Amino acid sequence: MNPLIFSILCVFVTEVRSKKALLFNLKTRALDDVCHENGDKKCPSYLTACPASTPQEKQFNENISLSKHCVFSRLIYAENESERNIILNFCENPFEPVMLYDLRHDDYEIGYELYFEDGKISMTDKTYQYYKSVIRKKSKSEIKNETISANASGFVISYEDEKNVKFNFTDGSRTLAFYWIKVLSIKCSKQGKRSNSHFSYSYLDYLYLSSQNPTDECANYGLSDDNVYSKENQKKCLKDISAPPALFEGNPDLSCGQPYGCFVRSPMIPLWHFKSSAARIASCSHMSSIPVWKSIADGNLRRVDLFLIAACQHLDGDVIFGVSGVLKMKTSTGNNVTRKMSLSTSKHNRAITIPGILYRIFRINSRKQDGDPHVAAIIIHNDPAADPKTDTLCSETLSGWYKIDNDDVKTGLTYVCPMTFELNKKFGAYDGITMYDIEPLNLDAIPYYYSYTYPSVDENEAETINSYFENLLKRYSE
Repeated sequence: MNPLIFSILCVFVTEVRSKKALLFNLKTRALDDVCHENGDKKCPSYLTACPASTPQEKQFNENISLSKHCVFSRLIYAENESERNIILNFCENPFEPVMLYDLRHDDYEIGYELYFEDGKISMTDKTYQYYKSVIRKKSKSEIKNETISANASGFVISYEDEKNVKFNFTDGSRTLAFYWIKVLSIKCSKQGKRSNSHFSYSYLDYLYLSSQNPTDECANYGLSDDNVYSKENQKKCLKDISAPPALFEGNPDLSCGQPYGCFVRSPMIPLWHFKSSAARIASCSHMSSIPVWKSIADGNLRRVDLFLIAACQHLDGDVIFGVSGVLKMKTSTGNNVTRKMSLSTSKHNRAITIPGILYRIFRINSRKQDGDPHVAAIIIHNDPAADPKTDTLCSETLSGWYKIDNDDVKTGLTYVCPMTFELNKKFGAYDGITMYDIEPLNLDAIPYYYSYTYPSVDENEAETINSYFENLLKRYSE
């Protein structure tokens, strides 16, 4: 077998072996699943971690940790150790993703707060002082942060050396060092929220993406929403929403009381962008999940994300994922009365706001010297009652994106806008952008790479992207 092909298989053909012990790859500094051992190929070095279990760890978790759901290192597997010697199901309780607030970037970061035994491994993370705990209000989906004093309990002494913030237990039992494993970050604003992690892809990343199943969903990871997404709760929350009589024709999904179907819990960033089960669980957390009509999630939203895989592979671009505004729909009271949409449960006094706009900002670097980047804003309305004539956010759409342009609102009114100053202000996607900082990204008119002369146009790129997109659609038939 070709060594390169074999290497790809070992990295990307993974199997979830544990739902309790978190696996951290010491080489890549990333969460991982166990790779298959084959022939002479051995798995890389892993650090495994578990939630607090001993009285000492529980006290540390409660009084010292930022999140109160940290994990502690248990075992470190040496490089090239045989996979058959790795035992992962030894934790008492499963790990949970947590959220911290980053003061430097005004971001909410989702991941895992790790404490490892000092001296056993070498990892550097000097950012402890910038992270704050996140406390979620019971009545709203808004969040705030507060500081926890690391020496308040008196049973540890904290200090910082040249590499890490460390905690020395006063009984002399051990010293723990802090390390934050970030999966993704979320930027919140009045307009909505967006992923503040730009996804760009190498060749190996494309191979990984193409090997994943785009039908993977958060429900596969056993996460609970306190019955917010239950059909019973949705039927209650949607009972006064008006629907055109024509939608009741045929065989509509009335399980939630609406021919639009139900809302599903959709991760802001599709799960196939994450390479481990621990990362996917983190991406399904409350903060990074959004309610989307099932007909739209299974329709144009999935088509757009498959199309972006094809476009990223050919154009080497990056993507920002986000939502904007609050969905408003007409009520059955008449007189064109509308109300803001949310899913809530009286039991937990909790509301989940339903976004009105889902968007993906796709950008490629300029192909001429000192040129501005090419940007396209892909808009999907999370509204089966949207009107293509009045609700679109731009008057002129970009060319070459016709494979995902769609006016079938039940599957998501979708179109591609040039990124203008006004549109960026609505989304808050880029900081400090002006109307002169970007070029429109027309897929049927992508410039060649030329440095000193004005570039000519490559007319075959859109065709190549569309061909790969069609292959993805065939592989994952709708």
